[in-house]
Amino acid sequence: MLASPDEIFRKLHRLPVYPGLASEIVKICGAHEADIPSLIKLIASDQGLTLEILKVANSRFYNYEKQISSIEGAIVILGMDMVKQMAVSLSLSSLSRNILLNFTEMSSKLARHALNTALILKMLGENFDSANHELLYYSGLLHDSGKLIFLQVLGEEYAIIYQKSVQENRSLCELESEYFGMNHTEVGAVLTQRWHLPEELTHLIRYHHQPMDYKSGEKVDFRIRLVYLGNLISHFIENGLMHYDELKKLDSRYQDILSITEIEFGRLVEQARKEIQAHFEITKLLEMAHS
Repeated sequence: MLASPDEIFRKLHRLPVYPGLASEIVKICGAHEADIPSLIKLIASDQGLTLEILKVANSRFYNYEKQISSIEGAIVILGMDMVKQMAVSLSLSSLSRNILLNFTEMSSKLARHALNTALILKMLGENFDSANHELLYYSGLLHDSGKLIFLQVLGEEYAIIYQKSVQENRSLCELESEYFGMNHTEVGAVLTQRWHLPEELTHLIRYHHQPMDYKSGEKVDFRIRLVYLGNLISHFIENGLMHYDELKKLDSRYQDILSITEIEFGRLVEQARKEIQAHFEITKLLEMAHS
């Protein structure tokens, strides 16, 4: 048994770093009036990001008549949202880079779930908390980051516990606490603190499985429950569930945590399916453009 999240971070060969570069790009792109010269300087400081942005801007998907050879031109073609998403996606790849070879299927599943949840939470934000839809999007991307940390440090041992939770339909958080003395929400929260990300984002990750444990601040509490809902909808879709009463297969406590009708839940699930499908189709087109 591991004593604390600090111990698991000490066992990491290298702490996955959420680069200040990506964080600054997110801030600039989200500002009311974006500081384009500063954004260009930031992108130009990273060769990998520069190449990726130019490659996508020149892809057949965008089909621009002239070759884009400048970062400024690429920003115009791609738009702020795409630039921001590319910066964050590239920085998050450091979380899974070291484990892909040995745990390809599991890490790919975790990555897909993180993206699905992020897309769903952005949609929920636009529906219920428009001022914070970006915060909710990033909480979706990072909500299970603790699982990737466990997998990097514990490898096969964690993969077995993960599979055990699936086969026995048991809470993964409970199994993690039982075997390791902590769960992935605690580890993920410590990671965001070490990345110096906003405190509220730490709360959204720490309590997304246990919203009722958060005791301070109604607005934060509401967003924690949105993250819980987004994660629930993501699992509902990924598990091929179709009916509202099947939610108890995922979490028997959902009615104590959420105030949502069957009709409203069905509407949100349908909206979420469309969001995920639309993103999947765009991704496919981009992949075809690169090939």
